[in-house]
Amino acid sequence: YHIDALLKFQPNGPYMLGGGSFGGYLAYEMAIQLMEKGKEVSFLALYDLDAAKKTDFLPGGVKQLMGATLLASRFIKRATVLAKADKEERKNYFEARKKIKEVGELESWLDIFNVTEMIGEDAATYFKRVEEACYEALMNYKIKPYKGSLVLFRAKDGHYNNEYDEDLGWGNFVKGTTTVITVPRDHNSIFE
Repeated sequence: YHIDALLKFQPNGPYMLGGGSFGGYLAYEMAIQLMEKGKEVSFLALYDLDAAKKTDFLPGGVKQLMGATLLASRFIKRATVLAKADKEERKNYFEARKKIKEVGELESWLDIFNVTEMIGEDAATYFKRVEEACYEALMNYKIKPYKGSLVLFRAKDGHYNNEYDEDLGWGNFVKGTTTVITVPRDHNSIFE
């Protein structure tokens, strides 16, 4: 659908695509499909978006051992940070963790951030349907090889830890060059 709309607007390339979050996977898939149609994609940018963990391509036993090692190192790192934190910082951390567990992964960001009050109930209902469709599409999406090159803008203070390579796993799929540009801020404030 997006490619049809793009081709109506601009029938000939080259095309420059980019996106973050769900939109990043959408831009990636659009680039693949455009190239399959013989169109030129001159630039593809993804914003703080992962493709694969280090352990995803390892044989079973090695994968489990490395996964356990990474989990232990993450636990030690968090424990160290919490041990150094003051009482207020620890309280804030545990309240945030509790809220995440209460909200659940499928809870709409519209509800989390009280966006419904700003845009109205009708618009919120529509956006929730779109959000659910995007989530379902994302859960069923399998990343395919891409013949072109890719630029990954990675947040310096991002939430990706040592389970990921610097390129957040895109080098496993991109046949061209994968360029990583580290940008200040975190995953949610990268565009600032």
